[in-house]
Amino acid sequence: MRRSNYDLRPQIEVPGTAGQAWEGWEAVCAELRRALAAARGSRGRDRVVLVVEGSTGLLPEVGDQLQRLLSPEVWIDATEALRPAPDIERVAAPWLGGDDPLFGFLADPSIDSYLDPRRVTAIRARVTAARGVVVVFGTGALRCAEPDILVHADMPRWEGQLRQRRGRVPNLGVENAGEKASLQYKRSYFVDWRMVDGLKRESIGRWDYLLDSTIENDPRLVSGRAVRHGLEHAAHRPFRSAPTPRAGPAPAPRTAIPARASRGPSWRGPARPSPRGRAARPTPGTAPAESSA
Repeated sequence: MRRSNYDLRPQIEVPGTAGQAWEGWEAVCAELRRALAAARGSRGRDRVVLVVEGSTGLLPEVGDQLQRLLSPEVWIDATEALRPAPDIERVAAPWLGGDDPLFGFLADPSIDSYLDPRRVTAIRARVTAARGVVVVFGTGALRCAEPDILVHADMPRWEGQLRQRRGRVPNLGVENAGEKASLQYKRSYFVDWRMVDGLKRESIGRWDYLLDSTIENDPRLVSGRAVRHGLEHAAHRPFRSAPTPRAGPAPAPRTAIPARASRGPSWRGPARPSPRGRAARPTPGTAPAESSA
């Protein structure tokens, strides 16, 4: 019987990045402590700020281990800056397509629509008044402090979906762990990931480190320089992602979907108010079959 030569775990070797990756919580936090000490010494200040901006789907382990091993003088969870859950539901609702398991709209609002400006201001004041090592952790942390060291705690979407199915993680800004996994996935696809992607795009050029906690209790830390160099290297050669095929949920019965030709441009849906005061027509779509994208 002929053995398949299909590579289920593709990798790309990135030249010139030796010594820029760390494995395990002890090594990860030792490198962060070194970087914090260097930043504090070079700036000659009595306060140094580590911002750990995060994707959705992180387990409590990440914050617990960072807090335990870094032992900062001040630890601030960015969830303190979020609006109350009912307000977040009102922001998300227009994009979710009701209870339909597939149909929704790609969200236009940024993470700022989930944050309470007064709470953000209060956290910033706490950071300014603090002394020693200050850590601000979680999605939206970058809005709450100016970092001396910036870490992005990433989470692959496929692993995030698996954790949703197990009822281990909620969506952004709400306590819905254990909700029907297809609805959690749809909310992630149309809303959460759009907000997180916006944070990534605006901050990737500033990352000092990327933290990968995909494997529970076995994290990896990579320098931001190595991440950017790796992306540049991969973009100039063939590459592919690891295959994780899975069928998506079946759509709910729909009674009347008019053809585009008979309705003209209005098939795209009614205009919805935009947080920036203009009319925004959200593009309808379906959450694709779950994947590692």
